[in-house]
Amino acid sequence: MAESSRPVRKPGIASRRLGEECLLYDDERGSIHVLNSVAELVWSLCDGEHDVGEMEAKIREAFEVPHGKEIRDDIVSILADFMRLEVLESG
Repeated sequence: MAESSRPVRKPGIASRRLGEECLLYDDERGSIHVLNSVAELVWSLCDGEHDVGEMEAKIREAFEVPHGKEIRDDIVSILADFMRLEVLESG
């Protein structure tokens, strides 16, 4: 996924909070995925409006990440995991 792309959640994927975690349920595939708080924020930003740079800014703000700490690769990795799990629109 290109860093300039604006990922979009696949329709039909339900998300629910359960304590400190977020669960994604893919009814079509019958699979459940557990997200940590950072992945949950990335998921919420997969609305077709945010690119990786904008996601990075939101994560830095939400988790008070210092500007010297590299997090972009982590965001790209989370998005790659979402693509592998087929919970994002392709194309």
